[in-house]
Amino acid sequence: MSEDHLTHYRDGIGTGSARAGLARPGVALTPATVAHRLSSLYGYALRRRLTAVNPVNLADPVERPEVSIVGTTPARTVEEATALVDGAETISAAYPADAAAVALLSVCAMCVGELVALTVSSVAADAGHHTVILFRRKVDRMPIPPRVRALLQPLLDDRSPSESLFVQADG
Repeated sequence: MSEDHLTHYRDGIGTGSARAGLARPGVALTPATVAHRLSSLYGYALRRRLTAVNPVNLADPVERPEVSIVGTTPARTVEEATALVDGAETISAAYPADAAAVALLSVCAMCVGELVALTVSSVAADAGHHTVILFRRKVDRMPIPPRVRALLQPLLDDRSPSESLFVQADG
């Protein structure tokens, strides 16, 4: 295996012109998938002794595609997360839905799609009187702290269990 092989493979799957390795021929893979596939190919080449060179050294001259960080959520420190909830409490009187959304996104590490899918019945008290958020993902129940429960309370009062938790004034 040579640098030329790796470059040809990268270009083929990155443009969708590869004859193999694509679930949908003609459709280019994302840069993150191309980078992952290159890593897998390097490991395969080393295991099968297709190259005597460490794959990392072999791949050095082959440029990996730049992987965008758009759409990723950076990790927050405990201080930053606390500051977000503090800020949510500060705006809660004027903007209760915004405050609750910020707090949930900060504390529960859910994505916006999960947030907007929540219903009033998604906020529940378990047998120990702890408040949990119920949503579909690998974890069915996620506990939320009392500070966040207090921010959610105005969104729960006098509403039907099947109603969306976050609704704009125009519905």
